[in-house]
Amino acid sequence: MKGLDCGTGNFVAANGGITLQRNAFITLDAETTNVRQLKNMNVPYIQAGNRLHIVGRKAYEYAQIFNNKDLRRPMAQGMLSPTEQDALPILKEIIRELLGKSNEKDLVIYSVPGNPIDKEKSVEYHEDVLRTIIESLGYRARSLNEAVALAYIGLVDYELTGISISLGSGMCNVGIMYAGMSVLTFSTTKGGDWIDENVARDTGTSKAKAQYIKENGEYSIVGNKDRTMEQSAIKTYYEALIRYLIANVAKQFESTDTPNFPKPIPIVLGGGTSMVDGFLEVFEEQFTQKGFPIEISKIEIVDEPLTAVARGCLIEAELEED
Repeated sequence: MKGLDCGTGNFVAANGGITLQRNAFITLDAETTNVRQLKNMNVPYIQAGNRLHIVGRKAYEYAQIFNNKDLRRPMAQGMLSPTEQDALPILKEIIRELLGKSNEKDLVIYSVPGNPIDKEKSVEYHEDVLRTIIESLGYRARSLNEAVALAYIGLVDYELTGISISLGSGMCNVGIMYAGMSVLTFSTTKGGDWIDENVARDTGTSKAKAQYIKENGEYSIVGNKDRTMEQSAIKTYYEALIRYLIANVAKQFESTDTPNFPKPIPIVLGGGTSMVDGFLEVFEEQFTQKGFPIEISKIEIVDEPLTAVARGCLIEAELEED
């Protein structure tokens, strides 16, 4: 049994332990690249004609060194990217490295996003592609909504009742839960990548560099401390992302048939985009600036937010097998 978080920025597998791989690649010219050296250094790559794609965390590291190389993704806004012609073999290599092959038809529960409410997109094709890749490695595969997987970790102490929000690179996924039942799931198509893109545009840096500054943990987005131009832009767009997310969650309570909760409920947060220092404080600050349609008892970030969805998928796999 395994749980697999299929995120735009990272793939995370849970099976007792945790393994993680960057969902990214850079492309080099195969004729001018020392392929033998890549093999000696165990650098994962895929060759397609004269294109050589370095895959995973090594791609992220190379993108920091070679500023003229764009860090690319086989997924965009939470789903398979329609503009990357080699997305399928790259995803298969990432998943194969994390899961390995199964001769026992082991069960893998993998995460999928909710349908976005701010863009005309559907998850069905993306869901089917991931299932096909996982099954090609010898597993049985079943999907689970990403926000529901997070709820299995973050809402377990609250009778699985509340709002779970998984903030990823491509999307923010939201689940409204009552007594373990999923009442409503959806997503918004702004996430960590949206922050990186806006920071890069406004400061003249690369998206890979903006992502590195955002993730290296050397500063906080709270308060008015001295910051570089890039750090100031990151703080600005974090606040904008959180306002956008809260407004869309509130709108769902105002316009859909959501339950009348008998008492205030918690909001739990997870995902890589929630890991920047000061995130919870900024979220709470933005939340209190505008009235919310229902009473909230507390707002908290789950333990180990980057791996929470994978661990929630593993819990679902264990329950299903039992």
